[in-house]
Order: sequence, then C-alpha cells, then structure tokens
Amino acid sequence: LAHFVGGLSDTLTGWHAFNFNLILLAVALHVAAVLAYAAFKGQDLVRPMVTGFKTLPTTTPAPRIRPAVLALGLLAVAAAAVWGVSRLG
Repeated sequence: LAHFVGGLSDTLTGWHAFNFNLILLAVALHVAAVLAYAAFKGQDLVRPMVTGFKTLPTTTPAPRIRPAVLALGLLAVAAAAVWGVSRLG
C-alpha cells in the first residue's frame, strides 16, 4: 500500500508541517499582540477573552447590538459558500 501512496503521503506530510508552522506563527503573533497591549496600552486582554466581559471607559459608546436574524443570514451565506467550495473538487 505504501508503494501506491508514497508520493501523496510525502506531499501531505509536507503540507501538514507547513500548516503547523503557520499555526505556530499565528500563536506567536497573538501572544505578542496581547503582551504589546499590556505593555503599551495598559489593557488586560486575557481576562476579557476568558470571561467574555470587559469594563469599558465611560467615554466609550456602548456597542450596537445587531439582530439575531442578521447573524443567522450571514451564517447561512457562509455555510453555502463552504458547501459550494467543497463541491468544486
């Protein structure tokens, strides 16, 4: 069996290693951004990411809450796009 899929296996292994390195780069950039916000802006981003809550300054306007129907519509569009792309190959 290895004889039949040897080239494909090597190609997929190369892609896997490349994507793993991309993920490591993304993680490093995210950690660097969190540290930069803490050092230069004095903002703690970890606690709001974990808890989902952040205390905003009183001068910051409240965020606009959009209708749930809009979120469902965007989800449907994204799902249709993924389905369409998956049908290409």
